[in-house]
Amino acid sequence: MTLLTKSVLALILSGSALLNLVTMFELLGRKEKRFNQKTLHIVHRINGVLFILFFLFISYYCLIIMRSAGQELSSRAALHGLLAIAAFLFLCLKLSILRFYRQYYSMVVPLGIGVVLLILATTATSAGYYFAMRGGGADVSSTDMKEGLAPKGATVFHQNCSDCHYSDKIENKIGPGLKGLFKLPKLPSSGRPVTDATVRNQIKTPFKNMPSFAELPEDDVDALIAFLKSL
Repeated sequence: MTLLTKSVLALILSGSALLNLVTMFELLGRKEKRFNQKTLHIVHRINGVLFILFFLFISYYCLIIMRSAGQELSSRAALHGLLAIAAFLFLCLKLSILRFYRQYYSMVVPLGIGVVLLILATTATSAGYYFAMRGGGADVSSTDMKEGLAPKGATVFHQNCSDCHYSDKIENKIGPGLKGLFKLPKLPSSGRPVTDATVRNQIKTPFKNMPSFAELPEDDVDALIAFLKSL
């Protein structure tokens, strides 16, 4: 699954959450009923099941991404995860009340609203961020941005390369900016053709004044190259 696919699914999940919110308000929040209550109840229940399936499906792939990255999460990713966990706990509490603890039924509406708000916030920190950065031309995934590989490469870049290189522009920092590196015919410093092999060689046995990263694990180098391809 690409980040684009995951982001689109997250937007669908938010739409499903909003639909459940509207149907809940129509069922429980109006004295004068505008729609057929039985139909609304069916829509609410079916959409609720689809929402849970979507939520679990996306969460599963998010866990795979985090596990594959093998690095400490960024602040945004950590917030995204905490919001998703909070939404899951609110949802479990709401379902528990509906199924087992009917004496607390008055809490169902506030919990439902909480789930929706948390899902919207979760989507904003993932899909919202993705589309905002994509529109602004910053570091986002492309066809080379494979789940778990290039995201890990972004972390490797931040930890090892960002002091000397920009990833979102071509201007020099200390070394040359690397935006669009794999679209260039030659590497900026050495003038060698831009290929996986020459970039790997530049990382391990660099040309001119760049420090060597010969100790960098091969998996990290692979992830870094995948990230550079996405710029």
